[in-house]
Amino acid sequence: MIGISQYGAYIPPTRLALRALGGGPAGEGGPEKAVAWNDEDAITMAVAAASHCLRGTDRDQVDALILASTSHSFKEKQGAALIARALSLR
Repeated sequence: MIGISQYGAYIPPTRLALRALGGGPAGEGGPEKAVAWNDEDAITMAVAAASHCLRGTDRDQVDALILASTSHSFKEKQGAALIARALSLR
């Protein structure tokens, strides 16, 4: 099959009140923004999203893994290759 057949998502559980972004005090309730914790980068969040995507899937059937990010963790390493290795993909 050609095209995207499955997808996964990961949203960091850490929240930052939008009022705090403007320098105001963080209060109860109100809108929040999901922010990555100090040990979460594009690779770790992609591994979490891909593991959700692959639940119940035969990993030998995966033909490709594509990573797109505005903030790559490594300048010279292939992020998709690292994620494939972490997920035991061929």
